[in-house]
Amino acid sequence: MTTHHVGFRLSSQAVATLDSFAKERGCSRSEASRLVFHFGLPLAVASHSFNVSRVLLILEQLSASMDLIVTREHPDYAEKIIDIAQERVEVHHAQR
Repeated sequence: MTTHHVGFRLSSQAVATLDSFAKERGCSRSEASRLVFHFGLPLAVASHSFNVSRVLLILEQLSASMDLIVTREHPDYAEKIIDIAQERVEVHHAQR
């Protein structure tokens, strides 16, 4: 695979945020930039935005609703749901 050098300017705040992200991920600034690029570009190309607050609100609403339903209808599974969800996260959303 041929790679190309691409340079661009960022504000001091954006660089600090990128560096913080890189440190949390245990990677270089360049690798962090590539991760952000690969995640964000498909959304930009499709003219989509990603409202994190809205997504979290929807997830919490779904979680609370499902908790209520499971607790009422299947109390024997209520304690197992968290373990099942954790297993599914590890299988389907693990870092690769």
